[in-house]
Amino acid sequence: MLRISAFKEFGTIAFILSLCVTSLWAGTLQDDFDDGNIDGWRRTLLGDRQTQWSVRDGELVSISQNICPPDIASGLAIGEMTWQNYQFSCQFKIERLFRVDCGRVNLGVAIRSREGQVLNEIAFGVNSKDGVAWRAVCGTNIAGKWKRLHQGQVDIQPKRWHTLRVEANENQHQLHIDDRLICRFQSDLPKKGRVLVWGGNGEIHFDHVVITGDDIPNLNLSPLSASRAGHLATTWGRLKQLHVTNLKLSEDEL
Repeated sequence: MLRISAFKEFGTIAFILSLCVTSLWAGTLQDDFDDGNIDGWRRTLLGDRQTQWSVRDGELVSISQNICPPDIASGLAIGEMTWQNYQFSCQFKIERLFRVDCGRVNLGVAIRSREGQVLNEIAFGVNSKDGVAWRAVCGTNIAGKWKRLHQGQVDIQPKRWHTLRVEANENQHQLHIDDRLICRFQSDLPKKGRVLVWGGNGEIHFDHVVITGDDIPNLNLSPLSASRAGHLATTWGRLKQLHVTNLKLSEDEL
């Protein structure tokens, strides 16, 4: 969504600059949700079926409550099973927290995700019991068996936009939050798969999704964002022209 938000726009610009060092042959898929829909995404079969996914004011919104282990939140997936080496970036905001005694507020991204009877994926998430102390968790989920490879504290502020970036390159995987490296580890499995995002026990907003890699198609799922950006630039140009004209008129009057 087009908005005046210095922090959010800075995160977007920082990620675009990071794309300059990727392969010139890499494709880029992006979705700003300005078209008001989630076309191109699909709901996962596994997970809580009560989770609500929608687009509101140009942002992807997940709302779910009362999710307790071993239940998991429902996710949205995008991409192909053939995707292998790629980088995923998005911005997220925890708008509301729904505290439950048996679970945590959580959100995350899985890459190389393969859904069948069980999930196989590389997973990165953040969660909190009280909404104050947050931890980041990185690991693998192979044949439904979760293996935690990293856990540590991370600075997350509710109602504030944060940038999340994950990368898979052969057997190397890493997570950055707000340009800070959170974890880096090796895993040989799974080798290929989609991207999956999820949110649990809260109202979680996602925006500015960008996926780049050799297997990724060049595709903008929110064509309205480009046209609106062009319209904004044209409007700004006209305002500048009007401002200069007014200055000249004032000088002539003097």
